[in-house]
Amino acid sequence: MITGDLGDLRETAPARWRRILFQIGKKGAAAWPGLVQGGLSRAFVFALSLRDDGPRGLLGYARMSAEKLLRPRQSLFQRRPENAYRHPDGLIDLGGNLNAARLIAAYAQGAYPWNHASPLKWWSPSKRAVLFFSDIRIEKNLRRVLRQGRFRITFDKDFEGVMRGCARPRDGRVPITWIGTRTITAYRRLYALGHAHSVEVWNARNELVGGLYGVVHGGVFVIESQFAAERDASKAGFVTLARHLKEWGFVLADGKVMTGHLANMGMREISRETYLGLLKGYGDHKGPEVWQADPALDTANWKPEELL
Repeated sequence: MITGDLGDLRETAPARWRRILFQIGKKGAAAWPGLVQGGLSRAFVFALSLRDDGPRGLLGYARMSAEKLLRPRQSLFQRRPENAYRHPDGLIDLGGNLNAARLIAAYAQGAYPWNHASPLKWWSPSKRAVLFFSDIRIEKNLRRVLRQGRFRITFDKDFEGVMRGCARPRDGRVPITWIGTRTITAYRRLYALGHAHSVEVWNARNELVGGLYGVVHGGVFVIESQFAAERDASKAGFVTLARHLKEWGFVLADGKVMTGHLANMGMREISRETYLGLLKGYGDHKGPEVWQADPALDTANWKPEELL
């Protein structure tokens, strides 16, 4: 999926440079670090867009901007998920509010926000990476880690801490994140309303060394992001969450876009149509009012495939 940024598509290049020069003159030397960092970030995201989808994706952003000016919205977003763009794959809108009401409605429609720079982008990709719990893969070394009790795993104890852990730069990667202050504020509100949850992984020194957070709609848990400051921390949190979701009657965990890490954990791709059907079919499912790790659920020895 493309997560690049075109900035304000209606702003011409000369006008943009005049604005930047004006900002430099107004703020003086103090403006340089921020402008340089912002420029490098935008250049990287632009290059990433070209790598993922080429010129067709960039034209898609321009097309969406023109469509928003000339055509009425099809629903809450400019396009319904089933009518999402093919290039960039899954784009259904640009901009708009990132408030709780819109986020809740988005996830109910199989859509979500994801962007590394403005404007805000809304997505419903043609394929979703999902975990049906009977497919989960728990490697021997991870089972050993769980049996040894190397980590203590909790739910909903430090939601913002997990978000900030996910936002921190990864070693060896370009320090660009889509989890900024605006995103943290929005999802913290969802957490307060009971629509978002976190998994925390603590080491023996009671340090937060891994975790993940996500959004619930009915029987689907949508994973937003995860992080690990120690080896196997995020995996331990993920499989513990999956064990509880299975026990609580959830149908799947949604990883959004397939990666090698998700594939190794047992996720597979399903079509948008299949995903939306499951989302609708399990939309009335009710999870627990209080999310709490149950020590009676033996994740280390869990073999859901044997129950089939």
